[in-house]
Amino acid sequence: MVWILAALAVLAAAALLAARAPREIEASRPDGSGPQFNLAWLDALPGGVETIPAQDCLAEALYFEARGEDILGQIAVAEVIVNRAASPLFPDTVCEVIHQGTGRRHACQFSYTCDGEPEDIREPKAFSRALRLARYLLRSGLPGLTEGAVYYHARSVSPGWTESLPQVAQIGNHVFYGDTESN
Repeated sequence: MVWILAALAVLAAAALLAARAPREIEASRPDGSGPQFNLAWLDALPGGVETIPAQDCLAEALYFEARGEDILGQIAVAEVIVNRAASPLFPDTVCEVIHQGTGRRHACQFSYTCDGEPEDIREPKAFSRALRLARYLLRSGLPGLTEGAVYYHARSVSPGWTESLPQVAQIGNHVFYGDTESN
């Protein structure tokens, strides 16, 4: 419930900031405030044995969609997923958002869920980090790096669906977009 309230606050702030130009996010904050989202910070987070379905689903998505990204890039992808769960335009839970459209090849929201490949965890350390990051974000709230984005794609592609959406950020290897309702 806390993460839903945090996501709603992020969405409200994003609506106010939607007119801002897209921005590049740096790995450290210029004023030094807040957590420094880097590998040392992530490795220091408690792992915990107990998980909830949302954490497991989010960690899986981070592993398959963003494990090659730095921590900020992974947080940004997580923000899109959580922002979608808080949006009336998408399913209501993190797991439902991730698996929306699955079962139809190339018709899903997150490519790893319909690429025909098995979801095998081959890098346990990367998955453990994804679990810790998912736990932190769902318990502590989102930092708002993507200004409420509900869409993203890799920088290496230029999908046609982006033409009508406001670009709000470029973080790591991804470009992030708000929805047309927040314009």
